[in-house]
Amino acid sequence: MQTFENTVSANTVEAEAVVLVHSDGTEAAVAAQPLQVSLANTATNATAVTVGQATGSNLHTVVDSGTVTTVSTVTTVGAVTAITNALPSGTNVIGHVIVDSGTVTAVTTVGAVTAITNALPAGTNALGVVSTKTALTPSSPTAASVGVTSAQAVASNATRKGLTLVNTSANTISLGFGVAAVLNSGITLSAQGGTFNMNEYSFYAGAINAIASGATSNLAIQEFST
Repeated sequence: MQTFENTVSANTVEAEAVVLVHSDGTEAAVAAQPLQVSLANTATNATAVTVGQATGSNLHTVVDSGTVTTVSTVTTVGAVTAITNALPSGTNVIGHVIVDSGTVTAVTTVGAVTAITNALPAGTNALGVVSTKTALTPSSPTAASVGVTSAQAVASNATRKGLTLVNTSANTISLGFGVAAVLNSGITLSAQGGTFNMNEYSFYAGAINAIASGATSNLAIQEFST
């Protein structure tokens, strides 16, 4: 404690003041030894200061004239109403943006499509079933007499697209495609109406041989071509 005297209007006025001193008794806070106050006690003549932060869920820190180098993980961000500054370049995904000059309507079901006016993009998506069948030209009906030994009944035809064979005899007739026919083996037509209709799985354009269980057995032939 120090006492000071001052003269005010010819009157002596005394004042007292507290003087800070170091532990060795020397005066502190003078020009030679200024008093330092820091957040961390990093100097021998400094006094550590503790700064308390109130608790709460909406606290924030304002950093001015400095640089924030790292922000720890943010668990939740509320609704963002506006971003006034330009976003920096990068690859982070902020959300999904739909650019359209009209109205976007969710489509849950597409009904029947009656016409497609624009060209479809290239791809492998199936739009439906397209029939490739075309009308065929039937040849004049013929017949072959089949005996008890294998012989050619239908000649080869490179333009053949269809063939129907009907056994109109009272005997059994067996067929051989490009090979000798063997009775009761392979495709066998029963008596009085046994029929063979060639399809995409049995299509053959070569010669067809036949053999029957009795002589002069009649085999009716109807061929189709393009």
